[in-house]
Amino acid sequence: MATYNEVLQIENISHITVTDNYHMIDIIQINQINEVYITAYPYVDVLSISNVNAVEIDDSLVGHVEPLGLYILDSDFDVITLLEGYKYFSWTHKYREPDTFELKINRYNPAASYLVPGRVLLYQHGAKIKGGEILQREIELTEEGKISENWEIYGKSYADYFRARVATREVRVDNGYDDKTAPAETLMKYYIKRNVTEPEVEDRIVEDLALEEDQEREGEVEGNIHFRARFQHISEILQEICLVSGLGYEVLFDRDNKEFKFFIKEPAAEPTVVFSPEYDNVSIAEFKEGWLDFESVQFVAGQGEGAARLIAIVTRDDLEEIEE
Repeated sequence: MATYNEVLQIENISHITVTDNYHMIDIIQINQINEVYITAYPYVDVLSISNVNAVEIDDSLVGHVEPLGLYILDSDFDVITLLEGYKYFSWTHKYREPDTFELKINRYNPAASYLVPGRVLLYQHGAKIKGGEILQREIELTEEGKISENWEIYGKSYADYFRARVATREVRVDNGYDDKTAPAETLMKYYIKRNVTEPEVEDRIVEDLALEEDQEREGEVEGNIHFRARFQHISEILQEICLVSGLGYEVLFDRDNKEFKFFIKEPAAEPTVVFSPEYDNVSIAEFKEGWLDFESVQFVAGQGEGAARLIAIVTRDDLEEIEE
């Protein structure tokens, strides 16, 4: 289960094993414990161990204990700096479109100078690592002076490359369409390969994008889907196939290979659940119940004047009788 704590303090225990990849903890303090085994990937700022008889850390974790947060990358996907001290950050997760993000940071923050259009912003969201390109920034100055000089940064996830690529294969041969019949997942990856990762024009190749292995998932459609592509943006093709099949997609960053990877997302196993924090599509929910501003009787005035005017009184009971 994913948990978040600013400080996790552990004392006077004979044995402890840290195995959950989803722990998001700023500081882990371990004191007076006989044995400690760290076998997973905790996201921590400080790992403090004292008065412990035996400590074992999986070798694969060396160099991987990093703070949870935002990073700015260079063109080789190397980290330039960890982004701290920002005023506001929002990453909007979308099911069948590129994610979007917004960031607000003071101009005099040391990292602000790196936040220019074209830079890649990396975002660790639990066990997932997402990233996107900064597309726009703007700033304004008020009478408050330096404190008001805040950059507002806008961008989209790496999946926005699908919007920047158009289906051009087969447009000059036969019927002028790139026709394909296949399961929904195979269909999406077919058009990505032919127009994004392996296009005819070499200059249009997106080299830093890989695809997960095709599992031929069909989604809510039994069997194959037939699609005809001709000059649509690849993002539009993906969205159409997703709408028909019920599948979605996301692009995550592979830290080890320094590349982004396309993954298929399947609908929730509980089709009756549409909005829930569990599916990362609700951040705030509110419920109200009461009689405030409730009208129980309506007076309807028709033609005429004075005593000759037609007036009807309509109550809830009258409406219920009409409905019956």
